[in-house]
Amino acid sequence: MKPILDLIVALRFSRSHMQALLLLVACLVPACMSAQTGNYLTTEKGLSSSVVKQIYQDHYGIIWIATNSGVNVYNGYQMRTYQRNVEQSNSLASNLVNGFCEDRDGKMLVATNLGVQKFDNEKFYPVKMVNADGQKTFYVNCMLRRRDGTIIFSTSGSGLWRKTGPLEARRIGGAFSGLSSTVTMIEDPTGTLYIASSDQGVWSLKGNRVMRFALPATASTPQSLCYDHQGNVYLGCINGGLYVKSRGSNRFVLVGATAGKHVLSLACTSSGNVLMGLDGAGVEEYHPMTGMVSRPWFYSNEVDLSTSKVCNILLDRQGNLWLSLMQKGVFIQPTSLLGFSYMGYRLGPGNVIDDKCVMALAINHDGGLWVSTDNGGLFLIGRDGKCQRRFLTTTNASLPHAILGMREDASHRLWVASYQEGCGWIDEQTGAYHRLPFTLNKASSVFDVEVDPHDNLWIGTMSDGLKRLNLKTQQLTEYYASNRPNSIYNNYIMQLHLSADKTLLYVCTTGGLSCLDLRRNSWTSVFGTNCLLRDHTVYDVTESPDGHLWVATPDGLYAYTFKTRQLKRYSTEQGLASNIVTALLTDSKRRIWMSTNNGMSCLDPATGKVSNFYRGDGLQGNEFSDGVAVLDSRSGIMVFGGMNGVTWFNPLRIQQRKHKLPLYLTSFLIGDQAVHAGTKSGSFTITDKSVEESTQFDLSFRDNSFTIGVSSLVYSNPESVTYYYSVNGEKWTAMPRGKNMMTFAHLESGTYHIQVMAKSNMAESDVKNFTVTIHPVWFLSLPAKLFYLLFVCYLIYIYLRNLKRKQQAHLRLQEHIHAEQMSESKLRFFINLSHDIRTPMTLILTPLLSLMKEDKDPGRQNVYALMKRNAERILHLINQMMDLRKIDKGQMEMHFSETDLVAFTKGVMRLFQIQAEKRQINLQLKADSESVMVWIDRTNFDKVLMNLLSNAFKFTHTGGNILITIRHDDKNVRLTVADDGDTIPEDKIDRIFERFYQGSTIIQGRQSGTGVGLDLARSITELHHGTISARNTENPKGCAFDIDLPLGHAHLKPQEMVTAEEQKELESQFDLSQLEDEETELQPAPVEDPAPTADGNRPHIVVVDDEDDIRHFIAQQLKAYYHVTECSNGKDALAIIQRDQPALVVTDVMMPEMDGFTLCAKLKANINTNHIPVILLTAKGRDEDKTEGIELGADAYISKPFSMDLLRSTIGNLLRGRALLRNKYLGHETMEKQVEEVKLQNPDDKLLERVVHVINNNLPNEDFNVDQLADEVGISRVHLYRKMKELTNQTPSEFIRNVRLKQAANLLSDSHQSISEVMYACGFSNRASFSTMFKKFYGLSPRDYMQEAQKKNN
Repeated sequence: MKPILDLIVALRFSRSHMQALLLLVACLVPACMSAQTGNYLTTEKGLSSSVVKQIYQDHYGIIWIATNSGVNVYNGYQMRTYQRNVEQSNSLASNLVNGFCEDRDGKMLVATNLGVQKFDNEKFYPVKMVNADGQKTFYVNCMLRRRDGTIIFSTSGSGLWRKTGPLEARRIGGAFSGLSSTVTMIEDPTGTLYIASSDQGVWSLKGNRVMRFALPATASTPQSLCYDHQGNVYLGCINGGLYVKSRGSNRFVLVGATAGKHVLSLACTSSGNVLMGLDGAGVEEYHPMTGMVSRPWFYSNEVDLSTSKVCNILLDRQGNLWLSLMQKGVFIQPTSLLGFSYMGYRLGPGNVIDDKCVMALAINHDGGLWVSTDNGGLFLIGRDGKCQRRFLTTTNASLPHAILGMREDASHRLWVASYQEGCGWIDEQTGAYHRLPFTLNKASSVFDVEVDPHDNLWIGTMSDGLKRLNLKTQQLTEYYASNRPNSIYNNYIMQLHLSADKTLLYVCTTGGLSCLDLRRNSWTSVFGTNCLLRDHTVYDVTESPDGHLWVATPDGLYAYTFKTRQLKRYSTEQGLASNIVTALLTDSKRRIWMSTNNGMSCLDPATGKVSNFYRGDGLQGNEFSDGVAVLDSRSGIMVFGGMNGVTWFNPLRIQQRKHKLPLYLTSFLIGDQAVHAGTKSGSFTITDKSVEESTQFDLSFRDNSFTIGVSSLVYSNPESVTYYYSVNGEKWTAMPRGKNMMTFAHLESGTYHIQVMAKSNMAESDVKNFTVTIHPVWFLSLPAKLFYLLFVCYLIYIYLRNLKRKQQAHLRLQEHIHAEQMSESKLRFFINLSHDIRTPMTLILTPLLSLMKEDKDPGRQNVYALMKRNAERILHLINQMMDLRKIDKGQMEMHFSETDLVAFTKGVMRLFQIQAEKRQINLQLKADSESVMVWIDRTNFDKVLMNLLSNAFKFTHTGGNILITIRHDDKNVRLTVADDGDTIPEDKIDRIFERFYQGSTIIQGRQSGTGVGLDLARSITELHHGTISARNTENPKGCAFDIDLPLGHAHLKPQEMVTAEEQKELESQFDLSQLEDEETELQPAPVEDPAPTADGNRPHIVVVDDEDDIRHFIAQQLKAYYHVTECSNGKDALAIIQRDQPALVVTDVMMPEMDGFTLCAKLKANINTNHIPVILLTAKGRDEDKTEGIELGADAYISKPFSMDLLRSTIGNLLRGRALLRNKYLGHETMEKQVEEVKLQNPDDKLLERVVHVINNNLPNEDFNVDQLADEVGISRVHLYRKMKELTNQTPSEFIRNVRLKQAANLLSDSHQSISEVMYACGFSNRASFSTMFKKFYGLSPRDYMQEAQKKNN
């Protein structure tokens, strides 16, 4: 820039000189200083089509783009698209969109090839256009709103139209009636309307005066119009160039420099120049002051602008240039008002360096700039912006590939530091590299060099410390890190910097900052230590005249005060663009300029204010290289290098205007659904305005998560804008830079006052306020709460008015609750006693049956029968209680099967035949059909009949009558049990089905019944989807019970119905014969004497029960046949069983210490005891308990009370079964021992023989395992496991352990060996583990087992 300023001073300011000056500025400045790159929008970035017709900016500043595939709306961040949708009546009429225009109300009019539509609230409404011929659709190519608000439509073939109503337009007649095909229109500041027609030239209208301009013959096919601020009107023709009509003139004159150019579009800049969009030749700029045409330095590496077809140009309100590129998209050239200049690959042909990352910079003695790039080359750029030297690594073999530092010495030699290629100097003429010989091997990586005034070359290496070479004497001095305080702290050096007075050398290392006092040769005199910021990587340093040293690190910027030796840190919290600060420079105003990995920052220490700049502001990019910065002390220009090239600028000329940023609410999203005027959220209208105009949003409680989009409409550099928001006055929250969408998730119901603002360096927006109300669920809304309040008041009124009535009702309720609690208490009491009753009942019934069997005296037999009958009544009551409990808990499962009710009833009647004969009661059955098929649960419905018949027999006198009738129709069947006994009092008849209710009838001097049977009958009938009722009869006088059941099975669930086979299985479990006074079950059965064991002794049986009486009784009954051992709990029994190996175990289930289920499980899990039969003898008679016992391996399950004969028979059967199995196993049954055996071993026997042989051979080997066993046997581990489980029901490891334990038991029987000797001999190494396993296996510890063996041997 300086040569240009010098030229201005030297030139005389004549008109010709001024023209030459302006031409020089236009040509030279873009080439070397102000070249900028633009942004490019394509279909990949959101455009719906690359064919763009017009770009328009509305009154908000939002950009509208007309394409061949609909409308695109762009806010700088997001692109919104509107296209034709044939399924929606208010969609875009055609995707071929030609242009836009806003009306007075700010509503957008859209011109398409099918007419004009008005866009309002996300809907398109057609503007009615009908001509005299009845034509309704027109190709509208452009629109214009005049200063008075009139809107003119320009069509192709149908003339001009004026919008006359909200949705209506009429054709303009008069002088313009002959205009059929107009292409463009403008209105100048004087109110003159200019209209260009493709076939009739240019027309104008001012007031009522119409004028047609005569065009030169070369001005064929007018295409575009524009005007400048001086009143000149320009016309662009496709085949004729640019024409100008000066102010006051009536002629369009050709601009000579544009002759023959194909002009498609025009735009006037604020400086008065005219931009021309050409057909296939990009953009050119006409300078009216000089009459010259130049090509603006617009460049994009994504599109070739020089060959683009520019059909529309827009200069937005921020000065950004928008180019509509036919079939290529949209190009945006941002304004550059800040003063940053750039050199790099984005300049395209204007780039004088390569496209590599810049690694080092240096200013030479002439003010030129040396630039080195990574594996690219070395370039010298003169002060005129031209490249004076260009040395490439591809053509210069000696040139280092990565030059990391550069300095010129007093002799103007350029010294360079390179990565792995040492240090040396470069011949500026040839580019030859002369390497210093001592920068080899370990010192080959040199990161920086510095030259002091005493001709000392300082060399900073990566890992080999600091070196000083005197260029005059060639004396070399080396500095290395050591334990001495006066030494450099770290050998890994990043940068070297001399202080302003050249007396200090700052050494930036990977472990901190060191400083060498050159006058004192001290490493500690400056900082008081040899390292500042220890363990921090230091990229760069710079001094400021106020006595501060500024240090760049990856952790932020540090300010060191020499006077106080204090450090202060600056980070993103203070406003820096990034914490990773890479390079530093200080300007004449003592401001600190720093490059980072995310833009550039400028800190004013006096105010603490930080300004940030980014790529969109003209920087080479956002990421800069470490320590790559240089200051031209003569011009004050700063240069920074980065990944994309070089940025240079004069810090005093960086323009930072404090201005207001616009801020608009651009979108409101619920999920991914955009909100528009009239959008509903539940029953609420979110807003009745457009989102941009709304300040209030109402949401239902379901839509409590939403996203708000805002934009400051900064198109040149949107990433520089940071948005802040605050909710209900809380602390401001900053969004990530460049992000404009704020999401609020899962908010509680309530009102939220949201504030938003935008900031970008000196610019900031006003605070935008809006309110979001999340309405509560309807039952928490204000009207609902008012209703609740009124309702509560009403309830209080009702309560006060009816207090006495409620008190009385409360008393009745308490009585009812008390009755229910009494009923529940009775039932719970009976249920809890059922288990306890069954055990003593066993001690009553079992001896009683023995007496009935042995004592044949008739008189006493009657007494015995009376005792038996009443005991059975107790058991029957217990069973009924259990059924009621099941029903109350919903645990009674019903199994319905199709049954002949007549035959079923006869079967139940047979159970009462003997009783009827004894009491001379006439028991009859009458049915309207021989067979009535009904779906019932046979095992439960018989309880209903049993209770009704039992009840009838109770209240029917001797010689009376009981009649059962069965009647049915198509839907229902009724079964009636009637008798001629006592009647039921009418006031009690409704209560007889209540639980525990007992009537007042006295039978034989006592109150009859328990109040349970009829309740059970009612419950079971209801489970059959039927009803039961009672009534008194007059003829004969008595009582009758009616049961009504539905016919068929439509009322049943599929899982409730069973087949005939399943029913037989159920009946086998619940035989009706068991109900005949339960006599069959308790009848004495013949018992065979048990056979003695093989050794002639009686079988050994262990009886386990915590009830002493029943345990002693069972033992007493069995001792005649067996050797019986008694145990009071499962734990003691387990030890005895494991020790004595009894023939059979009889155990109760519910016991302390260890219950019967656990005992059974342990016995069946032990191979020494799993053969012993186990009989579970318990009061727990539920099916679930029986199933659990059988699954645990019990051989029999007998419920209390039980018949002693049944128990003895079960014991005998189990022992005989075990004896048969033992004889068959031993061969006694077939006299196998008397038959000479021909030994033929099958493979399984051979395998077991080999396994046992291998285990016995390795018995003392404690490391012997399954893998070794498999190897020695000769099969795989998996196959061995499968075969051992199949043959022995044991895993291989269990089999090895059990063999060892059996061998240990054999050895312990021999008292000549100690327990330790036996343990080691059998392969056990841990005595505690051996004792635990042995006791678990045999029920005795090794010592106890040895003592027992000694007793037996003695």
